[in-house]
Amino acid sequence: MRAVATTTLEGFITLFRGRGDVYGSWDGGCVKRPLTINQFRSHLEDGEKIGIYPSIVVNGVASCVWGCSDIDYDSYEEAATLRDVLAAVDVKAWVEKTRKGYHVWVFSQALVPSEAMRNMFLAAHQVAQTPPKEVNPKQTDLSNGKIGNYVRLPYPNGYDATERRVLAGGNEAFMSLDFFVESALECRTEPATIVNLASYYTPPARHEVVVGEPSGDLKSITDRLTPLAWTIFRAGPLEGRDRSTTLAHLAHECVKSGLSPADTMQVVTDADMRWGKYVQRGAEGIIELEKLVTRVHGSA
Repeated sequence: MRAVATTTLEGFITLFRGRGDVYGSWDGGCVKRPLTINQFRSHLEDGEKIGIYPSIVVNGVASCVWGCSDIDYDSYEEAATLRDVLAAVDVKAWVEKTRKGYHVWVFSQALVPSEAMRNMFLAAHQVAQTPPKEVNPKQTDLSNGKIGNYVRLPYPNGYDATERRVLAGGNEAFMSLDFFVESALECRTEPATIVNLASYYTPPARHEVVVGEPSGDLKSITDRLTPLAWTIFRAGPLEGRDRSTTLAHLAHECVKSGLSPADTMQVVTDADMRWGKYVQRGAEGIIELEKLVTRVHGSA
């Protein structure tokens, strides 16, 4: 394993710095130990792989220097569209190929409010007409001891990385670690630009949703699903994918299929019974599914 160059390591830390008292494990979960240069070096040199919590509190405001939209399914077109929308307003974004989809990263020259970073991404999703699945930072309120969420870093194993690399342009060529770090440092976005673009985000109007009674039996409902919705319904979460995120994706596709809230509830309940996420919790689980359905249909 080739040791990472000092300038590259320092630049990588500058780009991806975040909360310093904890970091994320590669397998999932919070590691409650200080984040040091050694953890970054280990990530890039065939050691422990890590994720970073983006937000820190400055003068009572959650702030960060990077944001990331997680497109957790294999749609390069969607990632490229989001990147191009951001480029049109002078924001350089970087598309990383992950194991199950893509990350679209933006780096700020200095700390910005986490809410501004998040809303800038949400505004870009609205322009791109691509529904956001997971925009980081997820949490913009870190009061009462909250730590937020973490994102796994790109280039595990550094120079020898075979996954989680940043694309050079198309969907095939990848940037070397050194070139990505050098380029990303040079193309960081001014904080004022991020704050200004965030102001264009319009929270989706919500309307009251009543689940009600389904229009028919499950087969008659699933016969109306789009091909993508049907594939998700039958195949379930792909290896390494989160069940709750996949259920949300299925619910969104039910809306696109023209299903009513009650019909969507039928579909996601059947899927959940097979996938084992909420229904096994009894009445509490059914309530969680109803919340998902009303949230998705309420913002449609």
